[in-house]
Amino acid sequence: MCAGFVLFGVLSTLAFRRKARRNLELARLAAEHGFTYVEDDLFLSARLPFKIFRLGNRTQVENTMLGQTRDGFPVRIFDLAVWEEKQTEDGTSESRHRFLTCCLVETDHSFPHLVVQPDTLATRLLEKVGMPSIDLESEAFNRRFLVTCEDERFARMFLDPQMMELMLATEGEFQFEVRGGAFLVAGPQLPAHLCLSLVGLSSRFRELVPPVVLEYHPDLPPVFGGQP
Repeated sequence: MCAGFVLFGVLSTLAFRRKARRNLELARLAAEHGFTYVEDDLFLSARLPFKIFRLGNRTQVENTMLGQTRDGFPVRIFDLAVWEEKQTEDGTSESRHRFLTCCLVETDHSFPHLVVQPDTLATRLLEKVGMPSIDLESEAFNRRFLVTCEDERFARMFLDPQMMELMLATEGEFQFEVRGGAFLVAGPQLPAHLCLSLVGLSSRFRELVPPVVLEYHPDLPPVFGGQP
């Protein structure tokens, strides 16, 4: 038993040190690139109505970096942990945490909720109890991703060949979402020095919106900081 306590103490210390080192690296990275670093989630990011935040009934957002894209749109990068917590007769039970890196970019349009998520066994099971996936003309894309949207016509216009090519280039590592005035890209937690690379990917995601989509949905006030 004593050995167990010692091992737990060592692992806890190592985890604390890794977290402190990551926080410091992200703060330094933000300062070097003109971003503002905030350790806690002062912006209630997980309250935004994106599917990625509903992977469990508990979420934690930290290490937020605030800045702008090259063309001046607000952008937010942050660490996200999600897990399932249940009350049992023996106390509180928690599932294994998932650690992700997310990037939110604002746009000056407002769109229906579109989700493009990697096709895994877990997402296939969820599809059976939720909205069915929309199959597109690209078989390669259909094998790699599941697409759900409250407006199927919008989804088919939005996911043109260029957009699908961009997503396929990520090899199914990232989830893409559009809702209201924000674009979200989320994937496995990145090393600190790679986190700002999501700004480029998210910006390209926004830039590739087909012109026909912009004609289909008129300009609306930005809702990047809005509540669900």
